[in-house]
Amino acid sequence: MTDIFPLLDEVFGPHALAAPLFYLHSPALRFELSGGETYVARFLQAIDRARSVLNAAFAGAAELTVVMQLWDDETPENHEQPDKLWQKAEASLRALGITPPTPEIRVIREPDEITRVFFAFRLPSARLPELLWGIFAADLGFSPGLSARLFLAAPELGVLACPYDSRGMDLIGPNTARLAQLYADFNGWLLDYDRARMLEMFPRPVAKKP
Repeated sequence: MTDIFPLLDEVFGPHALAAPLFYLHSPALRFELSGGETYVARFLQAIDRARSVLNAAFAGAAELTVVMQLWDDETPENHEQPDKLWQKAEASLRALGITPPTPEIRVIREPDEITRVFFAFRLPSARLPELLWGIFAADLGFSPGLSARLFLAAPELGVLACPYDSRGMDLIGPNTARLAQLYADFNGWLLDYDRARMLEMFPRPVAKKP
């Protein structure tokens, strides 16, 4: 099947895989994840918060659509050879205990910018903890890690997330009701710096789930 990228475009719009998601979409949520005085404390809080929010965001989805934007700063020419980029990423995923299927590939070449390369595949939602481990571990210098920008989506639910590093995570999508519930249930974890914009998008209080 070769339908992942067109479906993401259809459900989430042309900027579904752009960054930062929070400033390019409405409605949108931005969560503060890590906290603590040590790397271990920051890592553990980031994992706990991200899993709690995403388990609620993707409740009911047996599978997640995974998109990884990959780059190679050491060998920039690999951006023109996606197979080489994927070899490194696949090895990292296997080190995390994930055996990925053959991915769909999207290559975006823009004038005066480095080529952007995306790989998309589907995984059981039970693999969420390993994916989060990989992103946050790479950010904090732990191993095994996953050097990529990670997007997670459930198009059928209308929700897409980008845990951009251990510090924070953006959520977008047309499922306004679910985003509003997340806004209520995890309000204390929203990033204060962007709280005013979120208040404009979710002006009416939503009762927390019991």
